[in-house]
Amino acid sequence: MKNINMLKINPSLDFVVIFISLNDASPFDVHALLTLGGFVCVKDRPGTSVFEKISLRSYQVSTRRVFKDNYCLGTSVRISRPDRQIMNDIEQLFSEMYTISTVEFTLDMFSEDQEALFSMLRHITHLKWSGSNLALRYKTTFYLGNIRNTRSKGVRCYIKELDPKTTSVRLEIVHKRAYIRKGKLPSLPTLGSIQIQEAFRHVQFKEIDTQRIYPDMGQLGIYKSKAGELYRPSEDVARVFISAAMGMLSDEYSAGYAKDALKAFCRHANLPLIKHDFQDQFEQLTAGKSFV
Repeated sequence: MKNINMLKINPSLDFVVIFISLNDASPFDVHALLTLGGFVCVKDRPGTSVFEKISLRSYQVSTRRVFKDNYCLGTSVRISRPDRQIMNDIEQLFSEMYTISTVEFTLDMFSEDQEALFSMLRHITHLKWSGSNLALRYKTTFYLGNIRNTRSKGVRCYIKELDPKTTSVRLEIVHKRAYIRKGKLPSLPTLGSIQIQEAFRHVQFKEIDTQRIYPDMGQLGIYKSKAGELYRPSEDVARVFISAAMGMLSDEYSAGYAKDALKAFCRHANLPLIKHDFQDQFEQLTAGKSFV
């Protein structure tokens, strides 16, 4: 697949979520500390509240009580569009009380042809874990993993309208508790020093090696999902299979059929992938850069 020449990549933090256990501070205490820190409650609903603070710019923080079996475990605090100042402020208010539960790193990418860039990324972007290639990609958005329900990490990519004349291809990666527990993000101030290549180190830009996948499919065979019989796919079926893996199917029946075949194939072997030229370009544009 032809490479797209990139113009620039702008990194940012979209949001950070921290959790404060009930053992460390009650929801009332959390609100009191935010007020003490100069935040003003602008919306208060049962279980959730929104606070704002005007400093160098407007900051927004929302809180939510976390329950399990009708028992309050603590308070979840979501910090939208954080920068160093707001993260230092929150650190001073809740130091040693919180754990980071979710963080979303965002890249706005720009090229001479945004639609071509998105189309290329839809075909070549993969996550470095088994099963990440099973999700079909959609025409305007693609997902790698479930960014809402994952316990570790997930990716979303789409074309974002920044203003009436400007769009970016936005690549987002969400890191959740299972990843953060490994000590990668011990405190809010460290988020500012996280480099792009560290945050996106599980994302790879590769394309399927069609010269290898045809013989691999022929040797292994693919099990049909309903009948269960073994068959060796014809070249036409293999082409549909590859199209599903690359997100190039629009027909729902064909997509579902090929997805079943893809799952069966990946139970026996990994997709044969080869590095795309965009990988080197991405690394050159992001080398040494951080988010805040």
